[in-house]
This record gives sequence, structure tokens and C-alpha cells, in this order.
Amino acid sequence: MSNFSDGFAVVAKDHKYGCIDKECNLRIDFLYDYITIVNKDIAIAKIGNRYKLINLTNKLESDEYDSISKLSDSYYKVGNYYSYGVIDMDFKIILPLRFDESIVFNQENGLFEALIKYNYDGKKLFIDKQNRIRLKTTKGVFF
Repeated sequence: MSNFSDGFAVVAKDHKYGCIDKECNLRIDFLYDYITIVNKDIAIAKIGNRYKLINLTNKLESDEYDSISKLSDSYYKVGNYYSYGVIDMDFKIILPLRFDESIVFNQENGLFEALIKYNYDGKKLFIDKQNRIRLKTTKGVFF
């Protein structure tokens, strides 16, 4: 059993992992090859070669992806077949899976920085949370 993190702990049974809460109630069944708690209510779970996000409070699950990584407390980079996008903690797609792997979230200005897949000139795009591309100049980022 792992240490409790935000009221939840990862536990193992028969080489599979699940999660319990502080009252030892099973929150995620023992189905997964790996689980890590990444936020107060969110865990990344691996089954086979696929990953999903699971909300530990309401047990809702995201779609499955080839990869998932945390960008911030609210956003996660997800990937399938070498194309990447962003989902939020409610598993809503914020950026569709059409970008290069190098997506980052800038906490200061609230914009995602990304390269469009197969963008050979290597120019970064700045994209807001509504999936609108912003223009970056020396005077700042604009619509």
C-alpha cells in the first residue's frame, strides 16, 4: 500500500492495483497494472499498454490513450499514435490530438504552447483554452 495522498492510497492485490479512500472503501477495483495519484481527485491508471484518467471521487473514467502526463493541476497531455492533445480534469478535450509532443501549459498567461504535427518550419503556436490560435509578437500575445 502506498501512503495516502489527498485521502486516497494505491493498493495491490494479486499483482493488480486499485485505490482505497481513508475509510478503506475500494474506490478503484484491482484491474490495473499501474496507478498513480496525480491530483486530489485524479489518478492515472495503466492497463496493458493503454492509460486513462480516473476521477477518484465519482469514479468517472477518461477515454484510453497511449500516453498521459500532467501539465498542471487542471490539464493533462494525452497522446495516441504520436499525436497529442490536452484534456481537462473533467476529461473534456481542450486541444484535439493533432499536435507534436512538445505541448506545455504556461500558467502565467493561461496559454498552451504547441507545435502542429508535421509543421516542418518548427514554429510554435500559442493556443488558448477555447482552442483559438493566438499570435505572439514582441509586444505580447494577441488574438
